[in-house]
Amino acid sequence: TREWESLRRLVAEIREELGATDAFAGLFAALAAAYEGRADEARRLLPTGVSVPGGDSDFLILVARTLLLLGDREGALLALERAPEIVDLDELRTDPQLSTLRGEPRLERVLAAYA
Repeated sequence: TREWESLRRLVAEIREELGATDAFAGLFAALAAAYEGRADEARRLLPTGVSVPGGDSDFLILVARTLLLLGDREGALLALERAPEIVDLDELRTDPQLSTLRGEPRLERVLAAYA
């Protein structure tokens, strides 16, 4: 569809701008693959280990969104728990991509820590 083509173009632009080895570029590619239902590719593209900027909350929230699309609830919660700060609590509380975590005690603890 046109939406997927737009998403693919955006990912290509991000990779060109940031470089193919950039963690954010890899994460956006993984998120796009997860949205398109290409779970194996998304898992392969997800940055891991030392390439994950653990101090970047926006990055970790995107990791959580991607992992939820892949059905990895535990991984998503771990990513959110690693976020050093959450700036926009309302966004996190109302984010439709994170809706499956609403009411989850671990998410509530993360949110309460920054309230």
